Amino acid sequence: MAVTSWVTVFVVRLSRGGQVARELVGERFGGILVTDRYSAYNWYPVRWRQLCWAQLTEGFEGMRDRGGCSEGIGDALLAQAHQMFYVVASGARGHAATLDVSVLHDPLRREVERLLEAAADVGVLQTAGTCRDILKRREALWTFVQVAGVEPTNNTAERAIRPACSGVRGALARRARRARALSKA
Repeated sequence: MAVTSWVTVFVVRLSRGGQVARELVGERFGGILVTDRYSAYNWYPVRWRQLCWAQLTEGFEGMRDRGGCSEGIGDALLAQAHQMFYVVASGARGHAATLDVSVLHDPLRREVERLLEAAADVGVLQTAGTCRDILKRREALWTFVQVAGVEPTNNTAERAIRPACSGVRGALARRARRARALSKA
């Protein structure tokens, strides 16, 4: 799925691979992609991407839920993510003309990257691998701070697809109710 301020495009394919992403976006696309860390987007330059912080937060929660040393790393990364979301939300509500993400950008960026680097060497393979993978795209963590109009999440895409999913879920639920009613008859 691709979402712009003017249009939302859905493509149904058997694959989510890089070729499908290239076809959807176009080889000559010159904008910012807000994506998850899925490798299908690795063909697009990191400097023109924004990693979705909502999905990163889910990854940090997964680290926390593993327990052990991963728990502390996950908690610390979640605290940084929540601080960033608070500042973004406060700025969006216009609470203070000077309150924006750039105020916290440097300390926030330093702490997030410090935590990721420390975790990249932790003994829990999945946590270390996730952190190393995020660090490969560290520049794409902060595009929303440097480029006006870029959001830190791909929630715009999620909101665009929600009505379609609701319609499908509703149709499937109706079909299931009919099937149950027929099986009882």
